[in-house]
Amino acid sequence: MPFNFALLLPLISAILVQFVHHSSSSSSFSHVPMTIPDQFELNPAKIDMLLRRTALMALLRAKANALMDTVPLIEQVLFKQCVAESKEAICPVKLAKCLAKLIRSSRDQQQLHRQNKWAERNESTKAAEKIRQKLISQHSSKDSNIKLRRIRHFFALWRRREGRRKRKEMMGMKQRRWERAMERRTTEWSRKMKRMGRMGEAVRTAAGIVSRRDSFATTTGLLNESLRNLRELERYMQIFERARRSIARINAQNTELVSRFNSLVNVRSAMPDGPPALVDLQQQIARFFDSLGIDQIALLSPRFFSLFPSPKWRRRRRPHLLSPDLFSFYTSNNDSASVLSIPDMLNSANLGERESAAWLELLLNITGSAKM
Repeated sequence: MPFNFALLLPLISAILVQFVHHSSSSSSFSHVPMTIPDQFELNPAKIDMLLRRTALMALLRAKANALMDTVPLIEQVLFKQCVAESKEAICPVKLAKCLAKLIRSSRDQQQLHRQNKWAERNESTKAAEKIRQKLISQHSSKDSNIKLRRIRHFFALWRRREGRRKRKEMMGMKQRRWERAMERRTTEWSRKMKRMGRMGEAVRTAAGIVSRRDSFATTTGLLNESLRNLRELERYMQIFERARRSIARINAQNTELVSRFNSLVNVRSAMPDGPPALVDLQQQIARFFDSLGIDQIALLSPRFFSLFPSPKWRRRRRPHLLSPDLFSFYTSNNDSASVLSIPDMLNSANLGERESAAWLELLLNITGSAKM
């Protein structure tokens, strides 16, 4: 069933008349109420546009009424004048143009109001800050004096502590410096005493006298020859001992090196067929000294004019309580069994090097030790 718009025409006409009449009577910028005709011609095809136009006009008028109280009086007069000029053919476009000026003026007024409020707030903040600074300045003098006294007290304590610490460090440094100096002096003194002891030992022994044979010259050739032979014999024995130890060390190193290649093979070093020359020489020297010594325990059987101390193995086998070495040509420091050693007696007599060497040479010739 098609909808009949003719039934709604009286109702719509009454609503529009009442809305327009209310808007015209309540508007603050309308001087003369609008003339309402008795009859309306309504086009149903354009009723939608009519409703939109009516709603838009009502919205613009409501916005204008809301802004009238927020703008100055001059802006209100200008807005009313703009509306009055377009009264005959008022439309939403013209009303919107007049309202745009009013909106712009209201916005400027609000911005100015905000700026004024911001300026007032800044002024109040500055005034409050000035008051606070004034109050602080009144009480800061007392607080600053208290803080200054505390700072001075702290620095006084700090200076005293630093002074004690520095004095303690200086005393420690002086103590360590003194200890190092004493340690150096003690070390130097011990080295000097050892050096002097070695020098005195060399001077007191026949070997020492021979080592310094260039420092004193004798008139007899026999003196240098006997002491030189004694020194050469001692030197050969020392060389042989060093060579024997070196050969043993080399054999041990070779055995260890070869055993690393194959751990399953047992490797040991062996001497070649026949004794080497050094071993033969050692055996000859050992037989020579064995022929001079005594191998069994004997009472009151001292050794006279011995050239060298007894070997260690002979000292263990032969007691020296009643069989000392008398008038030996080595010092008692080399052997505790040596009694009345000739070098010790010559040193006790405070003889010079040349005179001591002469007496030693004479005793070697008398005893026949120089011919061995």
